[in-house]
Amino acid sequence: MRHPLLVAAAAVSTLSIAAVPATAAIQAVTVTLSSYKYQPNPIQLVGGARTELIFVNASGKSHNFVARTFFANAQIVDGSAPGGAIELKAGERKTVTLIPRPGTYKVHCSHFGHDALGMKAGIVVE
Repeated sequence: MRHPLLVAAAAVSTLSIAAVPATAAIQAVTVTLSSYKYQPNPIQLVGGARTELIFVNASGKSHNFVARTFFANAQIVDGSAPGGAIELKAGERKTVTLIPRPGTYKVHCSHFGHDALGMKAGIVVE
């Protein structure tokens, strides 16, 4: 014998599952730090979109990615950027997931002399 209440509950449950939208795709962007440059440059992002920034240090020395205003304005979902910077040892990889706010931002490496040698870039969030 079927119970009308169970049948109704199953129908409501099925309807609510069908009404849940698919999760939005995550924009994944790899930022490569190498001998005194960042690739890509500029870094192009979509404002308000969940974004996974994958930082890869492809050089044989330490570098960092300093973008204080960018990180201060973004909503960091996973990972961290203490003081608005990502520090990477030679060959290291780190990921930060965030939701960026539209704007134009500057990035540089704060290691001695790296900025003067051209290790700077821009971030454009549209």
